[in-house]
This record gives sequence, C-alpha cells and structure tokens, in this order.
Amino acid sequence: MKRSTSLTLVVLAVLGAGATAFLLLQIVGDGPERGRRGTDAAELESGARPDGAGAQRGTGKQVATRVTEPGFGPAGAVHPGIRQPYDGADLGAVRAQQSGRVLEILDSIMREQDTTKRWTLGKELNDLLRTLGHRVDPAVRDRLLAMLTTVDPEWRALVGEALGSLQGDTETAGKLVDMLQRRPEDIRTRHAIYAALAKMNVREVAPRLLGMLGENYPDEHLAVRALGQIGGIDETLSLLDRMVKHPLREETRREIEILLQTKRDQKGLMDKVASALAKEPTVETKRSLVKILTASDDPEHRETVRALARGEPDADRRREASLGRGGP
Repeated sequence: MKRSTSLTLVVLAVLGAGATAFLLLQIVGDGPERGRRGTDAAELESGARPDGAGAQRGTGKQVATRVTEPGFGPAGAVHPGIRQPYDGADLGAVRAQQSGRVLEILDSIMREQDTTKRWTLGKELNDLLRTLGHRVDPAVRDRLLAMLTTVDPEWRALVGEALGSLQGDTETAGKLVDMLQRRPEDIRTRHAIYAALAKMNVREVAPRLLGMLGENYPDEHLAVRALGQIGGIDETLSLLDRMVKHPLREETRREIEILLQTKRDQKGLMDKVASALAKEPTVETKRSLVKILTASDDPEHRETVRALARGEPDADRRREASLGRGGP
C-alpha cells in the first residue's frame, strides 16, 4: 500500500473516533437538560413542582397527594386524598379550613328539613371529624356538645354519631360523662351520649362509667355497653365485681351477663366467675353467674353448671341452666 494511502486512512480513523466521542458527550450532557425540559413541561401542565422530598408542592392547580404526617393517626399511617401542607403554618390553615367546613355543616343540619339531605350532611361531617380527630377546633367540639340538647330530638343520634368520630378525644369524652351525670331528661340525648362514648374509645372515662352503676342513673345499662367497647380485662372484672357486690337494676344485670358471655375468652374471666359461684352468693347473683358460666368451654365449668342445674328446685331454672353451652 502506498504511504499516502496509509496516512489518509489513519487521518480518517482519528476523525471518526473524534466525531463519535463528540456525539456521546452531547448525548450525556443533553440527558439531564432533556429530563429537566420534560419536568418543566409537566410542571406547566400540573401547576406543581417536585420538592426535595419527592412530594409535590402546588404552585397553581392543587395536586392530590399521599402524605405521612407524624403524630396523625397510627405511626407511619398514610392518608390519601387530602393535600396536607408541609409546614406548621400551612397545616394549621388546612385544619382551620376543615373545622370551618364542619361548622358550616352543623349550621346546615340545624336548618335542613329533608331527611336524606341531613343524613348526607352527617356522613360528610363524620368523615371530616375522623380526619381531624382530637385536633378539631375547640369551637367545633363545644358546638357539637351544645347541639345534643338544642337540635331537634330526632336528630340527636346524628350528633352523637359525629361526636363518636372524635376517637381518642379525652376532653370531649369527659364532658359527655359530665352531661350524663347531670341526668338529661330526654332519652334520645342520653342514648346519643352513650353511643358516642362507645365509639370514641377513650378508656380514661371507664372508671367514671363504672362508678355510675348502681347509682340509679337512667339507662345505666347503656354504660355497660360502652364499657364493653372501650374497656379491657380490668374493666370486665370490675363489672363482674360490681354485679356480685352491689344491687343493680335488672336491665343492667342482664347487660353485664350478656357482655361477660361475649368476653368468655378473656384470660381468667370464667375462673373468676366460677370462684364467685363458690362463695355462696345471693340467689339472684347466683343465677346470673350460672348464665355467664354456660358460655365457658372449660369441662370443669360445664360440670359445675350441670351440677347446679340438677340441684335447682325450679324446673324452668333447671332447664334454663341445662340449655347453656355447659349443658348436657
């Protein structure tokens, strides 16, 4: 091959390699810019700009996000569908806006006469209150508490349902017990309060509800139902102790019987019932304890029930005892 031809080929090879390197550099350098331009286009479309955490902070059109707020509900819970802000001032503003909407709904409920529309408003109200929880504006709590005695009686159940959505709100639960202790005359008000307490899951008020039993409060059997929802084994054993040691209304005693039967799997409960039976209680208490013990799966408890049934002089009482889970 001629020397001139060889030199030409070398030059062309060098030029080709240089061109390839130049194109690669252009592609690498243009990638972030292309990505940025794509992001800018999406930003212009959505009116939002990604922040450092990867969530979107609205600069125009509001963007629905999924946000984890520390201390809001269970640890690490994600709350979809509501755009939560990212600093304290904005967060307070959103809560104030939500609380304001709650007050608007309450005003509408007071005015609205259509049953369907009222219950629709009630559903929106409950959803908002569940979102706010114990962070709800105090003015909202006070308004709901006042409505329990001022709204039309037939709508007090709706207000009680709304109060029950404030789960974990110890202060409001305490105020509801205060209202009960003032013995409101309207039965629908009392029932709304008990229903709210059962939903709120505030165990701190359990001792106060227990203390009401036997004090001749109206509808005190509903306090037993509320205790069944918010209490644990300690409250269950306290109900058993109160039934054994204190005179109670018949409906209250029956409610405790039913509750303790449903709690039969709680550790040691049925052993405590059997132990109370062995201490020669009054006839009335003995019959209640036998009814509770019929729910036990323990063979010893079943035999105790059968033995007591055989010794019962009244035929109807014998049959009642033998028909329980511990019967033959």
